[in-house]
Amino acid sequence: YSLFDGTDRITIAEGVQIGAWVAIFTHSTHIAIRLHGRHYVSVPEDEKVGFRRAPVSIGAYTFVGAGSQIFPGITIGKGVIVTANAVVKRDVPDFAVVAGDPAEVIGDTRLMDRPYLRKHRDLQAEYDVWAGE
Repeated sequence: YSLFDGTDRITIAEGVQIGAWVAIFTHSTHIAIRLHGRHYVSVPEDEKVGFRRAPVSIGAYTFVGAGSQIFPGITIGKGVIVTANAVVKRDVPDFAVVAGDPAEVIGDTRLMDRPYLRKHRDLQAEYDVWAGE
């Protein structure tokens, strides 16, 4: 039940989980449609004034919660949690927890992971490999 707009490139790294009802957009027409009016459909895409097209990238082992929206040109780092219904309108740094509309950083996943890694030390080496720590 998710929408992946393939107008431009979407890069999804290893281990990414994407919930239901997520929308990933790589283009935007909200300016171009007003500027061109009824002629919008007859104007070639590369000539549409105000038409935005940009790739989206989602880093390794990131979780994108149900109902989230990701807009064109966004890079989401590795190890991120995008909470349910977040609206991502700007880049998200590695290991951030983001929530809201617009999505804001509200936490750090490494802090969430520490208690588990202390309890299960055998996981630390593999975690360090992908996390780059």
